[in-house]
Amino acid sequence: MRPSSLRHLMRTPRLAAALPRRRNRDGGTGWYRKYEKEGPEGFRKYKLPTPFDWDSNDPSKRKRVFFDVNVDGESKGRIVVETLDDVLPVTSENFQKLAMAPKDAWLTYKNSGIHRIMKTSALVAGDVEGGSGRASHSALGRRYFEHEGFYVPHSEPGIVSMVSNKRDENGSQFYITIEPCPHLDGRCTAFGRVVEGMDLVQELRGTFSRHEIPVSDISFGETGVIGAEAEAEA
Repeated sequence: MRPSSLRHLMRTPRLAAALPRRRNRDGGTGWYRKYEKEGPEGFRKYKLPTPFDWDSNDPSKRKRVFFDVNVDGESKGRIVVETLDDVLPVTSENFQKLAMAPKDAWLTYKNSGIHRIMKTSALVAGDVEGGSGRASHSALGRRYFEHEGFYVPHSEPGIVSMVSNKRDENGSQFYITIEPCPHLDGRCTAFGRVVEGMDLVQELRGTFSRHEIPVSDISFGETGVIGAEAEAEA
């Protein structure tokens, strides 16, 4: 008998009544036992994020990545991001490599920009292949790399986090939060924070956009790691 014929017969009341019904074997006591054992916390879809202490571990190991921002070709200022090299070295290294790569490199943050403005949550940037937000590529020799750890909650404006639409899909795109984004906790790796230029981030938030796409061209001019040239010469 074809599946379609079986579905047709299932609509017949007499046949449907003759078929055995699936019963809930525990009669709902499973939920009660879960509540008895774990309490209200056992029913939270997401656990509350743990605050991160930015002064913990070894802050001296952390580097600062800068982005000179242009809007329609006019210089607007600089955003500086502190990366957690001491906690998330792989994610930080990928971010720094993309920032330090020369303008004529295949994968570089230079001449990329901010391609999406979600006014209630975050700015989205870092499509190094097309600038439209449809592509993302790491600087680690492969398109994507794995989540390194979810240690930093998206609990305040200025958190910098990898864009990852699926599990372990970290490439080049990143968020800069403009509001707390708890929906990203456990899904995206937050690895840095804005330490200079947060006023510029908030200014860019107000850029006119259509369906979250900015009408103005928001691009990165020079990008790099502060002090990297001096370290290389030494």
